[in-house]
Amino acid sequence: MRITFFKNIKTMSGKCSIGNMVFGAFKNASICIARNYVYPTLTEQNEIQAEKMRAGVTVWKTLSTEFIKDLVEYAHLYNFQKHDPNKLNLTAYNLYMKVVLGLAATISDKEDLGSVVGNTVAMWIENKFLPVVVSSKTFENVI
Repeated sequence: MRITFFKNIKTMSGKCSIGNMVFGAFKNASICIARNYVYPTLTEQNEIQAEKMRAGVTVWKTLSTEFIKDLVEYAHLYNFQKHDPNKLNLTAYNLYMKVVLGLAATISDKEDLGSVVGNTVAMWIENKFLPVVVSSKTFENVI
């Protein structure tokens, strides 16, 4: 059954405090879905992922600014050369977390990260943690 709303339903998107309902709209607000809010059950995999995320954030805060600038420039080149234009562009932090979450072990500090992945963006590319991009820059600034 189709229902036409006179008001823009996007103003009602989100969680309703009455009845614990969740509303959502898609296809330019022509279709609205409402259902009971379901609390996800936490699993062991969620805990492992959360631990890796926390460790990754603490290591990110200790990285050198030169290394982060190299990663920002790499992200810009990657978005220009390889990324799908219909998707959101990747940032330096996105690429960093992609590498950290892809590791089998949880890292604890930047020396640990350097020993597993490499100390420079060039080593990350060489060790196949990041795809190769065409650039005249060497990406040699150390973590």
